[in-house]
Amino acid sequence: MMENYNLFKKEKAVKIKRQWVRLTRACNNRCLFCLDNEAQDGSCIDFSIIKDTLERGRAINAKKAILSGGEPTLHPELFKIIRAARDLGYSEIQIITNGRMFAYEEFLRQAVNCGVSEITFSIHGHTPKLHDRQTQVKGSFEQSIRGLLNARKIKGLIVNVDIVINKINIRYLRQIIDFFIVLGVNEFDLLQVMPFGRAWLNRGQLFYDIEKEIESLKFAFEVRKDTPVCLWTNRLPAVYLEGMEDLIQHPDKLRDEVFGLKEMFGKFIRFGLKMPCRGERCYYCCLKGFCEDLIALRSSGLLAPNLKPFCIDEKRSNDALGRSFKFSKGMDLFKFLDFYLKKRYFVKSLRCRKCAYNKECQGAHIDLIRKNGFALLTPFKAENSLRYPLLRLTLGCNASCLFCNVPMESSDFNDLSTSEAKQLINKIAAVRKDTKIDFTGGEPTIRKDLPKLIRYARLKGIKGIQVQTNAIKLADKGYLRSLQEAGMNKIFVGLHSFLPSVHDSLLGLPGAFEKCMKGVKNAISAGIEVTLNPVITNKNFKELSDYVLRVAALKKIKFISLSIVQPRGRAWINKGLVPDYKVIGPYVKKALLIGNRLGLVINNPYCGLPVCVGGWYNYPQNCVEYCEGLVGKRDNNVDKIKAPFCGKCSFNAFCNGVWKEYAEIHGFSGLSPLK
Repeated sequence: MMENYNLFKKEKAVKIKRQWVRLTRACNNRCLFCLDNEAQDGSCIDFSIIKDTLERGRAINAKKAILSGGEPTLHPELFKIIRAARDLGYSEIQIITNGRMFAYEEFLRQAVNCGVSEITFSIHGHTPKLHDRQTQVKGSFEQSIRGLLNARKIKGLIVNVDIVINKINIRYLRQIIDFFIVLGVNEFDLLQVMPFGRAWLNRGQLFYDIEKEIESLKFAFEVRKDTPVCLWTNRLPAVYLEGMEDLIQHPDKLRDEVFGLKEMFGKFIRFGLKMPCRGERCYYCCLKGFCEDLIALRSSGLLAPNLKPFCIDEKRSNDALGRSFKFSKGMDLFKFLDFYLKKRYFVKSLRCRKCAYNKECQGAHIDLIRKNGFALLTPFKAENSLRYPLLRLTLGCNASCLFCNVPMESSDFNDLSTSEAKQLINKIAAVRKDTKIDFTGGEPTIRKDLPKLIRYARLKGIKGIQVQTNAIKLADKGYLRSLQEAGMNKIFVGLHSFLPSVHDSLLGLPGAFEKCMKGVKNAISAGIEVTLNPVITNKNFKELSDYVLRVAALKKIKFISLSIVQPRGRAWINKGLVPDYKVIGPYVKKALLIGNRLGLVINNPYCGLPVCVGGWYNYPQNCVEYCEGLVGKRDNNVDKIKAPFCGKCSFNAFCNGVWKEYAEIHGFSGLSPLK
């Protein structure tokens, strides 16, 4: 409950328009991690410049003035500046300070009387030794604490603490927070050390491996469980906040970071001047992603929105993500920042490293993670998309498909005996960790012992039991029930058209469509998972989009496996059925787009199309050959061949090409290397 309240409080606070105002280029500490030391020359900003900055803030309706430095309390006209901010109409005036000057009660009282409503004390330890080591000023801890205690006495004054997390204090972080809670502080901003200024010069002392110190962070953050405190994180990578997503910094805070470096970014945009900080320090910087995108934009001239992750959007559609951003030397830096924050600011879980698509996936949008948590992301195991081990029981069939590539009349295959089938089941159960099996044929349902073999597979621990079928026999509810009770939980149905005449013609069996549909509906009613497997031929490719729409209308079917006729067996005899990939490509692409929008999962099996045909390159995670390639299990089958130009394709390592017989009929028509 406390975390939800704090999140609401933070969202409200972030929406307040603020104006940052630098008062000095001087400081009475010499912090090891100071980002600002290169800008410090000991001077104070002229009052007229400060007032102009405050007026510009009010012109854009800023409600909160944040006075900073250097050390703002060193400015000789501090009280005049505070009164000017108040008189201009700022409802909130915050000072970010090391607090040493507020050890003098009269100085503090005057600042508050002039209009200060909030003081943020930057204190980085809970002991003089720890804090003073970081500020490099002996006695600074004692003065800062005295200033904080003075501030705590003033009714209505908001008092909070900034802590820069670094290698020196990371393991004391919880103790530091507990110390200040005892002093009455209940709001903390925890800032990750950044690779600029003096911090980079002292990087050996300050930078740490966050993953190795993650337990220290978690222990510190757990203070929220039983204590009414508000924690903010600043610049801490979101990836390390899984389970603590309410602590992820609001993305709008990046605006302050970019604003502070606007001159550097402007020079890069207009003239291509290399960012001076570019290089080793990028690894530690919260702007790493933004800078990389800006560089990519200037290089390519165009930057597209990130795609949704595979585990959230299985088709990785980018329809809802908007248009690409075009580069120009006169472009508005902050319009690009808006684009980045809305379309490109994506984050990952540490668990994503185990995902098969980790290298090509950017994660999920930061706001989606802040709202729903990293639990949304599920590492994808490529093994889950590999082909089931096939157990071909027979070549016998109760249909005579015109495109059958393993017809009984053209093969020496002998049906497996029940004993032989069980031996193969034993082998599959022994070596397959994911315990899947696919009974196929011919038509496996013509085997009288199919229920017995399914039951045997289940007893051997095989959980995923699928039957490839034309579903004709499944029109008999009693027979379907016997298979389901034995252990079958999935069927893979060859339904090749929703036009009865086309389906029946392809199967060479009048009435096949009616029985197939009855079988499919019986399976849906019984709660069996159904995958439809249309084989694309010259008789049915023009109706692919309608096919997808009809499947979606059934509502209970989510999966389609889109095969292409393999020019062997009867298909070679009827080679007029073999379509030209160039001709069918647009039809496949449209069908995939429709299926994606309707939430269907359309897969490209081994007997499917090359990735370059029909837009499959947009859905690589649904291509069996691609998934097999990811885990080093791709079968570089000699029955397929590639065009000479395929070597230039970015998917070359994940694609086997076309069937040899296809090349004999159509050459390499329809293939084109992808970049």
